[in-house]
Amino acid sequence: MPSAPEAAQEPVYPLPGVPVSRDGAGVAPERPFHDLFARRVLVEASAKAKSCATPTGPTGSGVVQVTFAPNGQVGYAIVVGQPFAATDVASCVASIFRGAAIPSFSGGPVTRSQSFSIP
Repeated sequence: MPSAPEAAQEPVYPLPGVPVSRDGAGVAPERPFHDLFARRVLVEASAKAKSCATPTGPTGSGVVQVTFAPNGQVGYAIVVGQPFAATDVASCVASIFRGAAIPSFSGGPVTRSQSFSIP
């Protein structure tokens, strides 16, 4: 009896856009920090920060410093300067900014500043 023909082995190709090392193992793609995306997320958080207003708390404009970790999460957010520093309003604002996230990126943490306003 003739034997069945062997199935042809199809070559294995990497996913498009994923670098492959010489030994064929996939490596994580380099993904730079996306500044425009981060700005958009910070502007959205700034709009949400208006909800931190209290009847007796400080009002006006302030600045928050936000540090994005390479996984895209905010690892650090702090309100700097007066009249908000060390107030409940500042804690609320920082909490909102800590909830921001962007796509993961390669490299180390990146810090950006964003203004906000409490009416």
